[in-house]
Amino acid sequence: MPELPSDFIDLCQSIATKRPKTVIDHILAHGSITTEELKVIYGYSHPPRAIRDVREHGISITTFRVTGSDGRKIAAYRFSD
Repeated sequence: MPELPSDFIDLCQSIATKRPKTVIDHILAHGSITTEELKVIYGYSHPPRAIRDVREHGISITTFRVTGSDGRKIAAYRFSD
């Protein structure tokens, strides 16, 4: 994952709401997050809502496709440039 600007990191760390903070912390630690991870690890029944919460806090997220554990294509998310 490329080096993120310090002001962007500060913005990410200033968010205290649980759902978007969970997504942001996971992306900061792992580089991306999938809808499957949001469902299985964090128990979110509607993962796109968690991503929308992040976007509503002013953080740009890019969507891309990956293969899930069952072989189907699923959405994955990472910070935009």
